[in-house]
Amino acid sequence: MPSSVLNNNIPHSILFPHEPLHLLPLNVFRYSCFAHNFGPSLAKLFARSHKCVFLGFTKSQKGYKCFSPSLNNYFTSANVTFIESSFLF
Repeated sequence: MPSSVLNNNIPHSILFPHEPLHLLPLNVFRYSCFAHNFGPSLAKLFARSHKCVFLGFTKSQKGYKCFSPSLNNYFTSANVTFIESSFLF
């Protein structure tokens, strides 16, 4: 929250003047993306990503909220590659 003591600035901009407030880049909703899975339970030749739809950002975790139609599952992933030239549907 901006403070009148800090000349209507937030504390983050005073402490870190050259760092952005949000570390995740903003992307457009409904674009196709690939959510990567680097879990230790995967074997060497297993698929390491799922094609999904980008839904938004979560408030409780750092990551992107995605929906995979092939798995019929919603999940949050921090490792996502976006394809902004095509929609999934």
